[in-house]
This record gives sequence, structure tokens and C-alpha cells, in this order.
Amino acid sequence: MAYVFGETLEWVKFRRRLWEQVCVLQWHDAIRIRTQKNDRCLENEHKAEEIASRPCALLHAVTTTLSAYYS
Repeated sequence: MAYVFGETLEWVKFRRRLWEQVCVLQWHDAIRIRTQKNDRCLENEHKAEEIASRPCALLHAVTTTLSAYYS
């Protein structure tokens, strides 16, 4: 088995794909909210930033915890 920084290469690839899928989906949601045309543009901008950052931070915490647990 190949290891990268103490993790199996399969785990590293899985985690990378998961990151890409979740973060890209959240980025698209953030763009959709930003482009909504209404009087609350600033509120939507803050909401978009929150939506875009929250899942990626959560995913990072989960994958880091799992990585530490299985290494």
C-alpha cells in the first residue's frame, strides 16, 4: 500500500474527491444566491459567503478527525 504523509493513497484520493464535490456544489449554491435579483443584495452576499465556507470547514474537520483516527 502506498502512503502519503502516513495515509493510504486511496484515502487521500477519496478525501480529495469528496472535498471537490462538496466545495464545488456549495460554490454553485453561493453563486446562485449572489445572482438573485432583489433588494437584499448585501444580505444575500453574507448568506452566500456563509453557505460557501461552512460545509468546507466541516468537511475539513471530519476528514482530519478520521485521518487521525485511522492513522
